[in-house]
Formats: sequence, structure tokens, C-alpha cells
Amino acid sequence: MTQRFFWSATFILGLLFLVSCNNDNNLPESTNAIENSATESEELTEFPIYNSGKTYTLESFTSVGFKKSKEYPTDTVPLSKFIYYGFFNMKDIEIRFYENHSDVLSEGLKHAESSITRPKQKGGGLKGAGTFSIKGYGAYVIAGNTVMLCELDISTCEDLLRSMGEIE
Repeated sequence: MTQRFFWSATFILGLLFLVSCNNDNNLPESTNAIENSATESEELTEFPIYNSGKTYTLESFTSVGFKKSKEYPTDTVPLSKFIYYGFFNMKDIEIRFYENHSDVLSEGLKHAESSITRPKQKGGGLKGAGTFSIKGYGAYVIAGNTVMLCELDISTCEDLLRSMGEIE
């Protein structure tokens, strides 16, 4: 009788765990935070768009505390000019620079979408013990001529833009 209760309770707890893991509560719910959007195509993203007419440089971000760690090649991200990975407030951010805001909307947007939905494999050997799948980036923000991929949610990217005086 005790073993039957133990296995029943374990099964129910396991089901509850699986159901809770499938919940995507860490993603923004709407596009209410979109500012300065000039065209209807900009509203196609569920993540915010800021300062569509602005052109940023790496210095724009590093001057307020973004710590550049690595530069990535741009050959796999069409129309991108520079891609930098770094940290702000102890969270990962990847900033992809484009020539202008139109390039961000035409190419950067779809590559940002695929970057936040593509899981990465971590741990273990060749799919061996301890291997699990994680998402590298949970969200992104479009700011002027950049796409900012944010580690968990948009708050760190928005904090960086806020420290630059770009958003309130």
C-alpha cells in the first residue's frame, strides 16, 4: 500500500513538473512597449522597437557600461555589419549592427526570431549523460540600426538603453 502511494505521488509530481516546464511566462505578452514605430511592418514583432531613426555604434553602448567580450563574423547573418557579444549588469547581450533600420526590419528581424527560438545543447559528451537543451537568448529588442539579443528577457537590454538615455 505504501509503495503504491509513493509511486502514484511520484507520477503526479512528475506530471506537474512537466506541465510547469512548458509554460513560457518569461516572454513579453504584447507589443505595448513599442515606441517610435513608423511603419506597420515594425509592429509585426512581439518585442519592442525603439528609436527607429537612430544610428548606433559600438561606442554608444560601451560608453555606458556594455562590456564587449567577443566579435563574431557576420557571414551567417545577412546585411549585418558587426556582431558583438558582451555583458551588461552581469547578463549576456549580443548586439547586431546594421547599416540602417530598414535592414534590421528586412533581415535582422527574422534572424533575431530564429536566434531566440533555436535551443543550444549544453553539458555532457555527444548527447550523453548530463546533456540538456537551453535557449541562448530569451528575447530581443530592436533599437535603431541594431538588434539586441537579451539573455533571459528584455529587461537587461532595456536597462542598457535606459542608461544611454534612449528610453525612460
